Amino acid sequence: MSQYGKTVIRSGYGIYYDRVTLEVQSLERGLDGRALPIVVRAGSVFFTDPMTGKFAPGSPTVSNAFTGFVLPGAGAAGINIIDNNLQNPMIQQFDIGIQRQFGWDFLVKADYLHNLGTHFIIGRTIGSVFNPIVGGPDKVVNLESSVNTQYDGLLLSVEKRFA
Repeated sequence: MSQYGKTVIRSGYGIYYDRVTLEVQSLERGLDGRALPIVVRAGSVFFTDPMTGKFAPGSPTVSNAFTGFVLPGAGAAGINIIDNNLQNPMIQQFDIGIQRQFGWDFLVKADYLHNLGTHFIIGRTIGSVFNPIVGGPDKVVNLESSVNTQYDGLLLSVEKRFA
């Protein structure tokens, strides 16, 4: 049987889904209403005497580290809301490849890949409100399925055996 002129065709298709938004544990903790924002204090920043470089009375110490001015809004994670039309992200991928052998020492390949992603989740800031817990403004972020991606690729190659 001759090996000259051998042709091979390969192809595949797949649909891949990302997980549900609230399956991401860290995101769920931030959205469930029980997570408290971090309170950021100025610490010794406002309690250092600029003339001597020493800490003034009232600055944080080892025995009382949580003193000092609260920085409004610092450490706030924002207020996240889930869009009513949120969907799971999905990717559809298709590929096809053909290779042809010429003689004993040449191989020519052509591969095409198509990748389409839909419903990727993005956080879009829609405003800000005063948050009494952090003592200042906090951004309101809408989590929505509004990003799509598309990728098409073509790979051509020629191989030659030297032995």
